[in-house]
Amino acid sequence: PVVLSQLVRAAVEQIYQMGGGGSVISTELQKLTQQRRRFPSHANRQDEGRDLEFELHRLSNVVKTSLADCTVGDLARITGAFAVLGSNDVLVRQHLSSKAGWDLVNSIIARILSPDIMTTLNGEEASRLIWAFAKMHLRNDDLVNRLGDRMASAEILPQLAAQDVSRALWGLATMAKMRNANYPDLVAALSNHILSSNLISQCGRQETSNLAWALATLRHKDEELMAMIADRAMLPAVMETSTSQGVANCAWAFAKLGIRNEALMEIIARRILQDSFLSQFNPQELANTAWAFAKLEIRNDALMQAMADHMMSTNILWKASSQAVANIAWGYARLGIRNQQFMESVAERVLYNDFVSTFTSQAIAMTAWAYATVDIRNENVVNALVVRTVRDNLLPSFQPQEIASLTWALGHLGIHNEQFMESLAMALTQDEVIPNFKAQEIAMITWAFAKVGHHNEALMMHIADHITQESFLTTFNAQALANTAWAFATLGIDAPLLMERIAERTMANGVLSTFDSQHIANIAWSFATLGVYHETLLVGLAERMVDDGFLSSFKTKEIAMVIWAFAHLNANDPVLLKALGDHIVQDDVLSSFSSQEVAMVASGFAKLGVSNEMLMAGLAERIVQPDFLSTLTPQAVANIAWSFAKLNIRDDGLMLSIASRVMTNDFVYTLSAQNLANLAWAFATLRVQNTMLMGYLSDRIIRDDDFIDTFNSQNTANTAWAFAALHIHNEPLMKRIAQRALQDGFLDTFKPEEVAMMSWAFGTLGIRDTDLMTGMVQRILHDGLVQRFSSLSLSEIIWSFARLEVRSYGVLKVLVQRILEPEVLSTFTFASLSKTVWALRELDYPDESAMHQLNHEVKMFQSKLQEIFTLFNAKTTEQRSKLLKLFRDFPGLAHASLPREMPPPRS
Repeated sequence: PVVLSQLVRAAVEQIYQMGGGGSVISTELQKLTQQRRRFPSHANRQDEGRDLEFELHRLSNVVKTSLADCTVGDLARITGAFAVLGSNDVLVRQHLSSKAGWDLVNSIIARILSPDIMTTLNGEEASRLIWAFAKMHLRNDDLVNRLGDRMASAEILPQLAAQDVSRALWGLATMAKMRNANYPDLVAALSNHILSSNLISQCGRQETSNLAWALATLRHKDEELMAMIADRAMLPAVMETSTSQGVANCAWAFAKLGIRNEALMEIIARRILQDSFLSQFNPQELANTAWAFAKLEIRNDALMQAMADHMMSTNILWKASSQAVANIAWGYARLGIRNQQFMESVAERVLYNDFVSTFTSQAIAMTAWAYATVDIRNENVVNALVVRTVRDNLLPSFQPQEIASLTWALGHLGIHNEQFMESLAMALTQDEVIPNFKAQEIAMITWAFAKVGHHNEALMMHIADHITQESFLTTFNAQALANTAWAFATLGIDAPLLMERIAERTMANGVLSTFDSQHIANIAWSFATLGVYHETLLVGLAERMVDDGFLSSFKTKEIAMVIWAFAHLNANDPVLLKALGDHIVQDDVLSSFSSQEVAMVASGFAKLGVSNEMLMAGLAERIVQPDFLSTLTPQAVANIAWSFAKLNIRDDGLMLSIASRVMTNDFVYTLSAQNLANLAWAFATLRVQNTMLMGYLSDRIIRDDDFIDTFNSQNTANTAWAFAALHIHNEPLMKRIAQRALQDGFLDTFKPEEVAMMSWAFGTLGIRDTDLMTGMVQRILHDGLVQRFSSLSLSEIIWSFARLEVRSYGVLKVLVQRILEPEVLSTFTFASLSKTVWALRELDYPDESAMHQLNHEVKMFQSKLQEIFTLFNAKTTEQRSKLLKLFRDFPGLAHASLPREMPPPRS
């Protein structure tokens, strides 16, 4: 077969025979390019290389020696010929980059820049020279600027034809890709010439696509000019004859400039879908097309399906570069197209051999982001991309956005790669790294660390320090604020200054109005989780939520989160809670709540002490539906029971359903100590007698030797109180409770009200445990605990001592002294004071002075009660005023007719 070295040798010989000269050389080189196209080489390239290099040296020498005789036209044709030969043959390109090649190129440039040549250049020749040097990937700014000045001159510019402008812009764009330079003045002059001379009407298919591609590459956004190009491209004579490269470049150009021309993109889609046209596309053209439609957010399902089918039915993906594969995957994901089968094909390509090692940081980030965006959890692909990043130390080459996209993908897919996250954390904590990141990128990274549960406090505090800079925080939008707060809360990292700044930014002018339902729920949940009470923020969130119609945008999970957060922070906003209650009780809303969300709503209202009977009735009706309780966790079941009891709302059907659930299978053995105590407390508070359930609960404690050791003081006291309140005399259970209370140091953890409840429980049941009561006495006398007892607790303890005949006068003296303190005595009700006096008499309390004072207080109560009974049906204003004054002066009288048998309900 004919090889290039033979063709070059023949051309050189012909030049010598004809005596050389610019005209001869340019003619022979043009013939050479034509012959090269006709006779592609199939020779051994190693052998051919030596011969070809020799002949190219001869050709270069003959051209150099003849440059002085070359005209402008000769130089343009010679340069163009070398450009064509170099674009078609790697050995020619290698020669042009060698010393001999550079000598030739520099000689040609010097000749072009000589005054006799530069002053005679016409527009076509200048554009050809720019095109040729770009084609050879050679850039000389002095040459380009001089050629540009010539083209933009008043003498030449009006003479430029459409092909000249298109060719020149293509060359400028190609050179701009080599180095970051856009030649703005020349590009603007050429663009204005197209507009003013209506050159677009002269453009054929190639000129049209080249113009679009060049202007986009040069980042020259002229909407009027691009509209003219679009109109031209949509003409049947242009679009129907366009090549796959022309179509793909046109689509890419409009997307690159961010110009959304739906009519053009629709016609491009139709052209691609024409019979067999898609088969002409190479991988890069497919990637550019997918990227363009995605970038412009123009979804054409028929086109994207056809492209996917084509790629899956051919081996074209296996010819694609890593960046092309990434662009294709990104395009489908950006359009929200979840094509599982196609993404599996992409995965096969990524994982084949060591193809993943060719992925750049950009390709890694785009591909991982794509799989996460369409919710396809392909761990093999994502892990391969992450391993490539860590193994080859690519992190330093990542742009901030790429790091954010990759970490977001890992978080979204729940893929935790410890080595990558630690490497990233180390990189991000280096000096002057975080300041390169935008607010949204930092928020995505912090969110991702929290989502995969990777706790690196050093990194998070480093981020917090940066965020709290006032000037930086003002760049945070609603999403960034919510995600950042959520991340710190999820990881349990306490950063008070950060949370304060987030609250301030949220409440800044107009910011809160941009929050959607998810942002509000996440912010509220985050502050509550970290225990940060920020009144201004909570008021603002509440006001935002009750805006007209805004609540209807909330998902049930978000409503439950907000209620939980306000309850956790003890933030009772009546307007908000009423609005939430009214919203929830709507049939189409309440029925969509999950079981866990119902439990959160119930416990939230209960913790805040807000009794919304309609809401609670609706929740009860929802809870007793078949199989509802079976979907709840043990904690949720216990919380529901606790909630209704806390609000003193007794629903026998609900409580029976809860009891049945607890007694089903081995559910009782899944209860924690807190769960069991809350259940027992709830049934006791509501006076619901369910002997079988209480038997199950007691058996759980008695039969599991280690279970009682998990009870804290509150669980222990509540459980004892519950069985006593229901008058269930279970000595083995109470013995276990006593044993737990007497474990080393455990009684020291009891609060005053818990001591009172324990005493009252054993006293009510008449179970006298000497060791326990001795321990209780010691606890009362320890750490000044007695000074924290309320009047009710004091009354219950002394009453229980009387019931159990505990005659410890030392502790009684301390308790009575506390009772006689004016600020305590004034809080006693008639019932509690009477009960206390009765108990002290039963115990033969010897301090006559104290007993006299207490008896006097009881008599005063009786006297005032008699007066109240007299005034109860008061008709005159004077009598009513007197009655009100009595209640003000003696607050205990308000509860005089309500004798207490047990302490107030507690959680």
